[in-house]
Amino acid sequence: MAKEWIDVVDTAVKIGLGSIITGFFTFIGVKLSKKSEIDKHFIEHKTKVLESAMLDSHEYFSAVRTFISLLRGNSKSRCNTILMDYPSEDLDVLYETDDKLVSSWKSMESAIASLNLLGAHECSKIIEDVLQIEKDVRIIAVFDLKLMPFEELSEINTKINQAIENFQIKAAITYNSLYKK
Repeated sequence: MAKEWIDVVDTAVKIGLGSIITGFFTFIGVKLSKKSEIDKHFIEHKTKVLESAMLDSHEYFSAVRTFISLLRGNSKSRCNTILMDYPSEDLDVLYETDDKLVSSWKSMESAIASLNLLGAHECSKIIEDVLQIEKDVRIIAVFDLKLMPFEELSEINTKINQAIENFQIKAAITYNSLYKK
């Protein structure tokens, strides 16, 4: 009889211990699977936010480039080497291009907010630097109606293109860092 109780207790311990071990490892597996699923979701979401910011920034950068190109073209066609009055026959095109530029500010602001959300502060700083250059040029061209010298506009164009290239490099680094966490 004592042997039967020992056999019953032995069997119960074996079954119970096996169940406890199985339950523990099942719990760990589910927990790790859930964490992996959450990480995957965050990476997908951050990727979508970054892609949206890239599209928004591209819209803004394109508008800035178009605006500067218009000014450079007008300045070059007049062999402009000094600050002069903006040609009255070209004002309609200037205002139309400026309207498109101003319309792109919403995209630019959205890009900055998205980039800051992702911690890509260097990228948003580059956009803000381009915005400052753009505002300085707009004061002269749109509000003062002056046509800047071609060489000065070419230097500004080079600064903007370098900033955009730097932005793309920093954005690529941010994109790659999303998958390393």
